[in-house]
This record gives sequence, structure tokens and C-alpha cells, in this order.
Amino acid sequence: MKRLSVLLLALGAGLLMGFSKSELRQDMVKLDKAYIAALAVTSQDKAAESRKAMEILTGSWKGFKGRYYDANPGDAQWRKDFDAADHMIAEAGRIVASERKVTDAHEALEDMRMVMMKLRARNDIEYFVDRLTAFHEPMEAIVLAAKDKTPETFTDADIQRIRKTLPEAERLWTRVMTGNLDGATYQLEASQLERARKLIQTEQQALAALKAALAAGDKPGVIKAAVGIKPNFAALFMTFGDFTPFKG
Repeated sequence: MKRLSVLLLALGAGLLMGFSKSELRQDMVKLDKAYIAALAVTSQDKAAESRKAMEILTGSWKGFKGRYYDANPGDAQWRKDFDAADHMIAEAGRIVASERKVTDAHEALEDMRMVMMKLRARNDIEYFVDRLTAFHEPMEAIVLAAKDKTPETFTDADIQRIRKTLPEAERLWTRVMTGNLDGATYQLEASQLERARKLIQTEQQALAALKAALAAGDKPGVIKAAVGIKPNFAALFMTFGDFTPFKG
């Protein structure tokens, strides 16, 4: 009876059945190598590369889901999140195999990172890439407020939207800067790790430039700085994907 009580307590705490969080994290890193590559390649509307990327992602996901689908009965949302990700990947796979725009597959995959981020947060699994995912939303809102704008079309409402969103973006970027970016954990080579750290600093500088442009009331400067916070972020995020199958 005592042994059963301990088991039930463990399940209630969300502990994994037969796996350590470290082991799960390593398999999540491997999955993200395929997921991030597929997310990026499909955004470029390259049909052949996208089919290849989805084939790799589908195989990686099948193995991951087969291993972990039943691993956490203490989390009532666990299987639902797996099912949601499964649906997204299947839909993206159908899109790249059809005559539809490949970028539609990118849209189908977009929310998978949010699903996995929330799954990890509920289960106290620290994961550096989730810090990037959290930053993505306010970053994108800032970029969209300035994208394709001129000083003449850039409204006071656009500026206010950026001004209101920037503090949250700065807060979340501070979490990125203070996160544990361990090269071994995230399977980064020394050159990749060095580049990632430089990109983190460059993004911090880009956010500071945006803040300064807002304070100066410099409309052209705000537009340029707002749009300029995305390239560094995108390059950093893609560092965690495996693009070797698409080289050469």
C-alpha cells in the first residue's frame, strides 16, 4: 500500500515513467534539430527541400512520440499536446505533398513550438529554446508594426504599439541572456556556440537601439531598428536546427 502511495504521488508530481528529464531533454533537442529545419525551409517556399525536411521531421517525431506518448500519465494535458503536435506535422506533410503553397506548411508547423514550450513549462523542464520562443511573440508584434512602413505611413498608433510592447520584449530577452546555453546539452559545435553567443549580444544591442530611437522620437530610426530586431533572432533560433541535409 505504501509503495502504491509513493507511485501515485510521483505521478501526481508529473514525473516521467521510466525516463529522466535529462534523457527527455536530449531527445527533445534531437527532435528540434528536425523541427526547426522544417520550420525554416518551409518558410522559404522551396518545394523539394520542404518535402525532404518534412520526411525527416515526420520520422523524428514518430520515434519521439512512440517513446514518450505514455511517459507522463500525471500530466492530463501531456497526450493532448502530443496529439496536437502530431496533427500539425501531419497537416504540414500533406501540404508539401500537394499543390498548395509550401509556406502554408510553415504556418501549420508554427504553433508546435508553443505547444512543446507549454508542455515543458508544466513539467519543470528547463529548455533554452523555449526562452527564444517566448520572446518571439513580442518581437514579431514590434516588427509587424514597422514592416513596410515609411515615415509618412508610420502612425502614432504604430509607435505606441512598439512602445507598449518593448518592455515585455526586453524582459524576455533578459531571460534569454541569463539562460544556460550549454553547447553539449543542445548539441552545438564550438563555432555554433560562439556564433549563438554573439547573436545574443547583437540582439541586445538591437533592442537598445530601438529604445534609443523611441526616446529620440526618430521615426525613420524607429522603423529601421524595429525591423532590425528580427534577423539576429531568426539566425539564433535556426542555430538549433540541423540544416546539413540541405547543403550542397
